Amino acid sequence: MSHSLQVSGYDKQTERLEVCHPVPAELAEAARALAHVDPLDDGEGAYPLDVAATVALSVQMGGCLNSELFDWVLEPAVADRPRQ
Repeated sequence: MSHSLQVSGYDKQTERLEVCHPVPAELAEAARALAHVDPLDDGEGAYPLDVAATVALSVQMGGCLNSELFDWVLEPAVADRPRQ
């Protein structure tokens, strides 16, 4: 199943969600690989990005991910999440 993805930035000091960026569809597979998401995984979880993966994805996304200020997580876009 294919989902829209986003990267969410959590403040390193407060651990609060501060920013989200949509992952362009053409980068979805690269983002999943950088986050070490198993190809058989449904992609419904949250997958932390290490600093190297954050930098690599940021370059591909135009430099929008600051790895010094935020911890980044790859996750389904809010619109794609199941309603409870």
